Amino acid sequence: MVLSIFSTHLKPIHLLGAGKVGCAFLSILNQKKYKVISVTDSKQTLYNICGLNINEILKIKEIDKAPLSNYKLINDIYELNSVKNSNEIYIDTTSTSIQNSEISFNRSQNILKNGNFILLAAKDSLFYGIDQLLTEYPGKIGINAALAGTGKNLIQNLDTLRNECFAISVVGNATTTSLIEDIENGYTLEEGIQRARANGFLESDPTFDLDGTDALTKISIVGKAVFGYKYQIEKINRQHINTIDPELIRYRKQKGKTTRLLGKANIDGTLKVSYDEVDLKSPLCTTPYSVTYQYHLKNNSELIFKGDGIGPKGTAQAIMEDLNALTL
Repeated sequence: MVLSIFSTHLKPIHLLGAGKVGCAFLSILNQKKYKVISVTDSKQTLYNICGLNINEILKIKEIDKAPLSNYKLINDIYELNSVKNSNEIYIDTTSTSIQNSEISFNRSQNILKNGNFILLAAKDSLFYGIDQLLTEYPGKIGINAALAGTGKNLIQNLDTLRNECFAISVVGNATTTSLIEDIENGYTLEEGIQRARANGFLESDPTFDLDGTDALTKISIVGKAVFGYKYQIEKINRQHINTIDPELIRYRKQKGKTTRLLGKANIDGTLKVSYDEVDLKSPLCTTPYSVTYQYHLKNNSELIFKGDGIGPKGTAQAIMEDLNALTL
């Protein structure tokens, strides 16, 4: 395997997850001459201490549509649960699995305990213990991509939010925003789903978008970071998009309002995800290309963070913002 040319002063990078987001990230990284020493997919880890050829990895995954296990390794496979290196950067773009959140948290913590950095697009370890990770490893963890480009704002303002915030409102799911806009314009839900898939808003398995789990995961993460609660996601109601009357969505539009899948967390520990009426002038009136995290403060003010880290390319760019902050 031919090695990449890279800047020798940059920290070595490990990529966990070579799916759409991982490959989009590698495509950006390839232009920056970073040293990527390992790439992992669901089958295998490719590893070379001198650096892997990013172009070859992209060919394997994007053109050949093949698993990394089809190719010989340069060195031995290593287990991430027994990481021994330090001062290196791990990028986690694996699929989020709330059921395995404790496993993901332990992996992230193990990486950090050994003196490494971790930048997260995956949300499961954050769902399990974002408050602990941010408190115990300041400056070592990036969450910008996990919150669609607003994670850096959360970290920068975390002390203020923990002291002054009493409620959080989030419109964090672009898929449902796209579907709502289509229903407002006369399409059926099924037609909206087809259009969302064609426009790249829909995951290969859109279940967690449609049933509200993705939105619930995101509001749970920021609620835990700010308020410290450990939410049991299976016990919290979230509204499935097929339970809202399309005529109600259109009626709200007729009277100059709109509808968004809104996640709400309060300082008393309550959490809710539902399709609420939203004013067109509200910061929560997002487009399908953006998200809004709104933090309500005790002094009758707000902190509002908007992000455009949507889809594989947007998520990859949000990771790069975290990476640039580490390597400047």
